[in-house]
Amino acid sequence: MAKQTLLQQSQSIYLMGAEGDLYEEICAILNQIEGTLFGNGPRLVMEQAQNAEIFMVSAETESEALNFLEALRSSLVLGLRPLILVTPNDLQGISFPYYDLALTLPLSDYELKRALKGLRPIQERLQQYPPLYDSYAEMACREINLLRFILSRQLSEVIPERDETSPVGYSLPWADHLLGVERGLGLIEMDRLATAGLLLTQEEDVVNLCPQCNDYRINFRQVCPHCGSPQIKRVKTIQHFTCAHTAPETSFIHNYEYICPKCGKKLKHIGVDYAKPGEVVVCARCGQVAPEAEVSCLSLKCGYIFPPHQAKQVVINRYRLSRLAEQAAIQGLHSGATLADVLHSFLNIYAYPFFEKYLQLEVKRSLRYRSPFSLIRLAIRNLSNIEETYGLEGKMTLIKELQEILGTYLRTTDLVSFSPHNEILILLVEADETRAETIVQRLLKRSQKVLDAPFDFKYHIVCVPHQAQDFSHLQKLLTQGE
Repeated sequence: MAKQTLLQQSQSIYLMGAEGDLYEEICAILNQIEGTLFGNGPRLVMEQAQNAEIFMVSAETESEALNFLEALRSSLVLGLRPLILVTPNDLQGISFPYYDLALTLPLSDYELKRALKGLRPIQERLQQYPPLYDSYAEMACREINLLRFILSRQLSEVIPERDETSPVGYSLPWADHLLGVERGLGLIEMDRLATAGLLLTQEEDVVNLCPQCNDYRINFRQVCPHCGSPQIKRVKTIQHFTCAHTAPETSFIHNYEYICPKCGKKLKHIGVDYAKPGEVVVCARCGQVAPEAEVSCLSLKCGYIFPPHQAKQVVINRYRLSRLAEQAAIQGLHSGATLADVLHSFLNIYAYPFFEKYLQLEVKRSLRYRSPFSLIRLAIRNLSNIEETYGLEGKMTLIKELQEILGTYLRTTDLVSFSPHNEILILLVEADETRAETIVQRLLKRSQKVLDAPFDFKYHIVCVPHQAQDFSHLQKLLTQGE
């Protein structure tokens, strides 16, 4: 019964690995199970890989595994796909969630089937996420992917690990790859997401960095306070009671006896002629004597020397998703989302090229049959201020409320799109200018009454055929309303 359950659904797999005994063994097992192998080999073939649901990495060594994992996790298209790592033995230097499941030899087809079944919850969560908007910059897409990765793997907390190769001494290698940044710099990007309210943080450590090169590799050393040389020696001091002269012990030694360098008298008895009150620092370079050495910092990367108080302190945080981050991950929304992007999540919006062609046909139909239609161009002039005041979550909430208001007054035959200038375009079929004006006024009145924050609307209405005689005339009239 268990075997039948494991074989219920077929999964598409892409195998990456260098040819060898381990690779051949995995290929043989994959040929025995119910699944589709979309590609295999040491190189990632994107045309085949993008059709695979699950990736398997076969690696003999840790460095080989890291190369394959980096190639997959750094891919903007493939970075979220579930991943199984297969190695001869446990690799201590690589851990979850760099991979989703790890298998070691000996490997049976039953173990592999169980592993594939165990990845289905991740697959199901990933399938619920809508595609990202074309208007997003690459970093915006990567940031959403990072949030989706954390959410789909149900990571309750993300804790950076110590990393001597990172400039800040800590890193999250898998996050660095997802974000497409150098080692350790993903933490800086995640702190920026925390500032935006997408991640919640808890302080893990504080690291001192060089103020010039921003690297943690700093040597804290004691130096001469006069010349800054590290060539110092701590020696005992002698105080001559008679003349009150105090100096390093070495300056009193003469032919195995203590002779005061100031008055020339021989010192015989400690506690009677002299005392040893403490120690001082003597510099071998400049010869100066000081009560204490001075602490100086030397950057081992760039060689910059600076006092400790000038060190740049960086807080290393552990992270977890905020409620806003979960919404952003599920809906694919980012602070860089345009008005069209946000409304696309809630409304059935027509792409502008299609809308424009449909509009041309509607103009011809209206002129032929003398059946009017109206085109409303609606702009929200204070949208950027809304986000600055209420944040991304507030903007999303307000626009969703606007969508509900629009849905109240629009018919199923009416079309909605966006102009290249990010304005809402509403095509009201068989509606003259009077009806269009009525709809807009109701929309404005309802918005002012319902919305928590007022939108600053600007609108313009053109009616065909009463105002525009052809498509070019319609475009001209719309432009005049700007």
